[in-house]
Amino acid sequence: MSQSDSGNLLEQMKQIETLLQQAESIADPAAREITHNTIRALMDLHGDGLSRIVDQVSELGPAGQSAMEAMAQDDVVSSLLLVYNLHPHDLPTRVRTAIAKLPSHGKDVELLDIPPEGSIRLALHGHHCSSSIGTLKTTIEQSILAAAPDAAGIQIETDPAGGAAGFVSPERVVASAVRLTEGANV
Repeated sequence: MSQSDSGNLLEQMKQIETLLQQAESIADPAAREITHNTIRALMDLHGDGLSRIVDQVSELGPAGQSAMEAMAQDDVVSSLLLVYNLHPHDLPTRVRTAIAKLPSHGKDVELLDIPPEGSIRLALHGHHCSSSIGTLKTTIEQSILAAAPDAAGIQIETDPAGGAAGFVSPERVVASAVRLTEGANV
């Protein structure tokens, strides 16, 4: 998907959110109820149609599997499949795929757990500057949420000293060197 397609999807989602908020603020309860029922009927119709499409494509064997995989990779189609609980990949698969697609730091991210309630637990390994951990965590979270908006939450575990697990901060190295030097002078 190109940047313009991705931007268009975001704009469409914002427009829908704005329209839904406007529908909620309709003062006339009867008009508000008609609006809600219309939206619900459209959602049901689209969900039934998409479900039939997915069923028919899935029955095409390897060609159908290839088509489903292509649909899963398209941001717009994937988001629709998620809305209607028709996505061909489960939550753990989508999370692992998102981790694999992360730029250079993807190899440092480990999926620890996704309990039934859907809260994702990750570990960040490797040597990362403590000042960049926040940015890295944000990048990871955004990538995971793009692939798995149905996740209940994301927890990224890092070293309590501020760096990623396994990272030794410069301050700790200096402190260790000072202790070693002081011990040698005794």
